[in-house]
Formats: sequence, C-alpha cells, structure tokens
Amino acid sequence: MSQIINCHSSNKNKFSIALDYHENTKHEQNRLDYSYNENISYKTYPNAEKIMIKTEKYIIENDFTSCLLSRKSVRDFTGEEISIENLLDILYLSYGINKDNNMFFESRMVPSAGARYPLEIYIAVFKCDKLESGIYHYNIISNCLEFIRKGDYRNKLYEYCNKQDFISNCSAAIIITSVFERTMEKYGERGYRYILLDAGHLGQNIYLTASHLKLGTVAIGGFQDKKINEILGIDGLIETSLYIIALGQPQVLSYV
Repeated sequence: MSQIINCHSSNKNKFSIALDYHENTKHEQNRLDYSYNENISYKTYPNAEKIMIKTEKYIIENDFTSCLLSRKSVRDFTGEEISIENLLDILYLSYGINKDNNMFFESRMVPSAGARYPLEIYIAVFKCDKLESGIYHYNIISNCLEFIRKGDYRNKLYEYCNKQDFISNCSAAIIITSVFERTMEKYGERGYRYILLDAGHLGQNIYLTASHLKLGTVAIGGFQDKKINEILGIDGLIETSLYIIALGQPQVLSYV
C-alpha cells in the first residue's frame, strides 16, 4: 500500500486538503504499473429525438477548421530541429498576453478562473536552431525566453517520463507548472480544480498552434513529479509540475 503523505501537517499552508491530494497522487518509481481497459465507451439516449450534424461542410480549405481537424497526438518524431520562430510562436499564441484586447484587465490567449493565470511554462530544449540545449522559462511580462539552466536533459526527461520512446526523438519538451496560491488565494480548495482546467486550456492551445505550424505534439501526464521539479529548480509545493508536452518534427502527419 502506498504511504499517505501529509505535506502540510505544520499548517503552514491553509490549502492543505487540495495540496495533500496533489502530493499523494505524484508518480514515484514504485507507482508506475497500471492496467487499463482500452475499450472506449459512449453514452447515448436511444429513445431521444436526434438532430444530425452534417460534417461535410467542415472539410474545406480553411485555416481554422484545418487546424482543428488535424489536431492529434504524434509520437513519431524525426529528431530534426525545430525553429526558434516556431517555438516562440507556440509560446506566445498559447499563453501570451493579448495586447490588442481592450479589456480592463490582463487578457491572454486562454481563459483562466478569475483571470488568476497560475501557470508557468518551462521548455527543455534539445534541438532548436539558435538555442543552446538547456532549460528555459517563458517570461510572460517581457514576452521572452529566459535561459536558466544549461545542459542536455534529454536522457533525464526520458527516464523521468517513464522511458516513453518519443522523448528520444522530440526537439523540445514544454513543461507546465502551477503556482497554486495565485488561484487558491481567491477560490480556496476549489481553486485546485480550476488550476487543472487552466492546464487543459493551455495544453489544447499548444496542440492547435503546433498543428497550424505543421509540428507534432503529444501530451504526457505520467512522469516522476519530484524529479521533473528538481530539473526546473522548483520546490514541488509552492510551485510544481503539472503537465508535459513533447514537441518536434513529425514523421508522418496528414493535414486536411
């Protein structure tokens, strides 16, 4: 039986229930063996009136529909480098501040509960032109990359993402973290739900922007939290890793 960890027994953090849940669902090396049913189930109402959707109208030469229809997880990468321009486009169009929006508060490319925007973005760069291998942080305010740690972290990412093969050939890994208090200060324990929703919003934007740029992406939820946090230099309590998305040149990717 896995040991239950109370990460806030000292009452230093008033959001103990949600964050204890987060701590006790972290992947450790001895928690990686899972089995699952691959059958997909669908809920239907057989006796309900049905209004059919005609999908033919969506198969048109249109950037928006083409981007949506081509969104998919890609696990076969060529290993070739990506351009710094594409990487910066993905970061800005996924989570940057929309300076052309005339709303009275900060607006970004994704929604966030209470406009709290608790997420941070780090990038483990393996092969990107004009960028040295290492760990970068996306500075939202200045809209720039900050080079915070030099080195080739591919082997460590491969190990800490449970040896998933596509890490070996992707060009970069986008690591999404959360600073819990930004949202939970306003919404309390329920804010933890909103933070996970925020991560999903951001993940989909990364997928769609990458699809538009003809790049491949695949989301990773199974990784060793503490090891990833160590690479980023974060404590895992105030700020912790939530989500990783591998990015690279796809082997075969069809677009409408």
